[in-house]
Amino acid sequence: YTLHTLFPYTTLFRSQVVWSICHEALFNDYIDLLLPPDQLSVKQPMETVDFKSLIRLNQLGGRGCTTLVHKPSEPLTQFVFKGIDFRTFLNTYESGHIQEEVKIFYRSTELINNMQRHPNIMAPAQTLVTICKHGDDKPFVCGSLYPFVPNGSLASTIEESNESGERISLSRKSQWCYQMAVSVAHTHFDAHTYQIGRAHV
Repeated sequence: YTLHTLFPYTTLFRSQVVWSICHEALFNDYIDLLLPPDQLSVKQPMETVDFKSLIRLNQLGGRGCTTLVHKPSEPLTQFVFKGIDFRTFLNTYESGHIQEEVKIFYRSTELINNMQRHPNIMAPAQTLVTICKHGDDKPFVCGSLYPFVPNGSLASTIEESNESGERISLSRKSQWCYQMAVSVAHTHFDAHTYQIGRAHV
């Protein structure tokens, strides 16, 4: 779904499938929404990886495209891709919200990268994911890679507790509320923003 659409068809005389590759016209419209790496306002240089080189494992929850991936050179190390891939573009461009989604992604990346570190806020991404137009090698940023946190999200922990009937202690709930409050306060006073991110346990 990133660059080409594959159409299978069978030949009349052979029982085999032949694939015809057709370029998706909307792909260039998608790329035109993205920024090159040097236009992101980040304090430190970030390494880049080509989107097509990533091995995608499965889709995760969350806003936009959040996918579990690994690099071909590091098959045992899993990362979380966060960003706007072509599938997300196709799912949202008719609604007119895709430009806002792209802006939110870039703003989040710059915010986390430039903000003073906090123990309850995830560390900034070290790797930007780039993609190019067909026949062109100029990279554009479509996402970033974060370390995979195996314990899941706060929402999944609460859902599992509800399904199992196991009550979460009041002290643990209070701890979560405190951690979220100090994290939001940090973004307000340090980064001067009112954006709230996903909580992890």
